[in-house]
Amino acid sequence: MSRSISAIRYQAPDGDASFVELLTPVFEDDGLRWVLCLKPRAFLGSAAIGALIRWQRRLRERDGMLVLAQAGREVRRVLRMLGLDEVLPVFETEAEAGEHLGGGKLRVRVVDGEIA
Repeated sequence: MSRSISAIRYQAPDGDASFVELLTPVFEDDGLRWVLCLKPRAFLGSAAIGALIRWQRRLRERDGMLVLAQAGREVRRVLRMLGLDEVLPVFETEAEAGEHLGGGKLRVRVVDGEIA
């Protein structure tokens, strides 16, 4: 297994439908260690939170893990309020999140809603 960590910088517009639609194919990759950077997102609705939980569950079934980085204050508050901050750890930076996942090279992919 590669020691690389997949880092996704989510920069598409807010909206649960686009969040789930754009990221679901990304998480079907064979990577096991993921950092999802949410800096521009001011809000995560129930569909997006549900998707994060599903992706985390699938990764953990394969001994993988998803962590969040650069999430805004509102996202952190909602996760904490729902008791999900233990299930989906949040870190200030990509580097801190990568260290939590055991270190290694970050493979960065930007998801901005544009068709590649």
